[in-house]
Amino acid sequence: MFVKVYSKEPVHLGAPSTDESLYKFESYVDPDDFTGSDIPGGNYSSEFTLRVNLNGGLSPGQYPILMKVYYGKEKVAQTEFAADVRGSN
Repeated sequence: MFVKVYSKEPVHLGAPSTDESLYKFESYVDPDDFTGSDIPGGNYSSEFTLRVNLNGGLSPGQYPILMKVYYGKEKVAQTEFAADVRGSN
């Protein structure tokens, strides 16, 4: 299993997007970072934290993110969502 996350300006994920023309940046979760090589019954549940260094900060608002999960033999699941950035209190 391999996970890629994509973003647009002004959310920089560290590397230019190599395969999504609608997104400018990408990052990934390396397969070695997944725990447990056996997935009983074909089910898998996990929690990940992706930390993004925002040099100079980011204005409050919603920013589009795309996540793709590559699994099995050339299978891909993907979802788009908005990162909700709020101002400091």
